Amino acid sequence: MQVVLSSSASVRLTAARQFIADAPSGAETLIVSATRGAADDFARSCAVERGSTFGLYRFSLTQLAARLAAPLMADAHVTPSTALGIEAVAARAVYDATSDNLLRYFGPVADAPGFPRALARTLEELALAGVPAASLAPVGPGARDLAELLERFESQFAAVSALDRAAFLRLATVAVASAGNAYGACRLVLLDVPIANAGEAAFVAALVARAPASMATVPSGDSATLDAFARLGVVEEREANGAGLDRLRRYLFASGVIPAGEPLAEVELFSAPGEGREAVEI
Repeated sequence: MQVVLSSSASVRLTAARQFIADAPSGAETLIVSATRGAADDFARSCAVERGSTFGLYRFSLTQLAARLAAPLMADAHVTPSTALGIEAVAARAVYDATSDNLLRYFGPVADAPGFPRALARTLEELALAGVPAASLAPVGPGARDLAELLERFESQFAAVSALDRAAFLRLATVAVASAGNAYGACRLVLLDVPIANAGEAAFVAALVARAPASMATVPSGDSATLDAFARLGVVEEREANGAGLDRLRRYLFASGVIPAGEPLAEVELFSAPGEGREAVEI
C-alpha cells in the first residue's frame, strides 16, 4: 500500500485517479472517503475522464462498515445504536450508579443537564480506544467512577441487544475477512479518510490486508491518520517542496524549521474589498 501525502487536494485526487486508471481490465475498486458525497464526486470525475466506468463502489467508512457488518448483526440479533441512543444509555448508567450511591467524584454533577451527553462522548472514546473498564479503576477517584460507568454502559447495550460504535466497528472488522464479504477482491482507495481511534484503525487495517492493491491519500497535517498507516508498515510518498501557493499551503502552520525554497520569478498583486473576498481570490 502507498500513502500520498500532500497539502494540495489536486495532487491527492490526481494520484487517486491514476490508481484507478492503472487498474487491470475488469478489476473492481472500492472507493472509501470521509463522506459518501466525496466518494461519489470522485467516481464521477473518473467517469468523465474515461468516458465510461464500471466496478467502482463508493462508501463512507461508516457506510462500508454497516454494509459489511449487516449479515453478522442479523445472525447475532443485534442492531447498531444511534447517537441519541448512546446518550440515553449513558443517562441510564448515570441514574443506576447514582441510585446505588456509587459515584463519589462525579456525584455533585451527575444530575447536571449536560452530564449524560458529555459522558456519552467520553465513554465512546474509551470504548473506541479499546480501554477496558478494569484498567481505569486504579488510576484515581474520578477514574474509578468512570470505570463503574463504563462497565454499566457496556452492560446496558448487551441487555438490549444493541451495539455502540466500538462494538459495531469490531463486528465490521470481523466481517472483512469473512467469506460473505462481497468486496474482498476489490482494489481499495482510501480518499482522505481520517482515522481517529483504534477501532477505525483496526477496520482499515483489515480492509488493506484483504485488498489485492490499495492506496490512500492524506492531507498534510493529519498526523493521527499518518501514525495509523505507519503502524501498518505502508510506503509514504511525500510531495516535493513546491513554490508559491503550494509552499505557503504546506508550511503555513508547520512547526519547526522550514526548508529553504526557490524564490518566485514573479509575484502578482491584487486588491480585494474585504477579507472574505481576498480569501476567495487567493
